[in-house]
Amino acid sequence: MIKKPTGKRTFWEIKKSGTQVESSTKYLQFPETKDEIEKLIINIFCKELDQTKLFKILTPPVKISEHDIDFHMNTSLGQMGIELVEDAPLTKECYRSLKSEFSAEERYEHLKDRIQSKSKKYENYTKTSLKSLIIYNTDAKLGLIGSITALVIKYCHTNKMIFNYIFYLNSRPNLSAIFDLFYPQEKEVVEEVLSYDEADLRKDGYIKLF
Repeated sequence: MIKKPTGKRTFWEIKKSGTQVESSTKYLQFPETKDEIEKLIINIFCKELDQTKLFKILTPPVKISEHDIDFHMNTSLGQMGIELVEDAPLTKECYRSLKSEFSAEERYEHLKDRIQSKSKKYENYTKTSLKSLIIYNTDAKLGLIGSITALVIKYCHTNKMIFNYIFYLNSRPNLSAIFDLFYPQEKEVVEEVLSYDEADLRKDGYIKLF
């Protein structure tokens, strides 16, 4: 069995009891194989999606073959194919070489590349009426800030998307996640994002959305 490399998801947990404050470190341990990791991610996704009003999952996701989209599931919108892709801007040294800091521009260009490569792969996919892309990460150094989110939303809404939904999943130790929707977004959100100066967004910093 070949172990799939992953990053480290480490979090501080602070608990208060009376006047005493205690802190501890929590870890999210990922399974060892690609299939097991993807099953974990899709289960977290389904759990988080259930808290939204985007659509309902009617049947559990079913793993498809290695030569097909990752999962199929029936939803209130119709049958949906789900493709997973890891947010991992790595070199040949894998996570050992992962930088401690990325500019907003670097993060955006990598995420855009993930969307473009998966879109090209599935642009003619017709086995399901709907397709969704889930981008996920396994390392605490990766994630989103407002400027990155704005850039990706802007890209998705100014270019033709072959995916009906594009999500970002930032898993946490309690098997929940920070759950972001890149596409589609509400008209008000898109209008606000389009009003931002892209050159400013690409610079380091934080821009609060909505």
